[in-house]
Amino acid sequence: MAIELYRHYSIDGDLLYVGVSANALRRYANHVGKSPWAKDVACIEIEKFDTRHEALNAEARAIST
Repeated sequence: MAIELYRHYSIDGDLLYVGVSANALRRYANHVGKSPWAKDVACIEIEKFDTRHEALNAEARAIST
């Protein structure tokens, strides 16, 4: 099963949130109503990785940049 790195962006292209999940869209549904930034999401990018380790490394890079 692929592991997904997901990025949520605002309408202005600002990165609002980045995370790792086995199902990024289901995870986003969990954020709606609970996370203050969720209402500002205009775009979701999903990148698939073969391993959780690879996805977590990509997440760390995304957070640092």
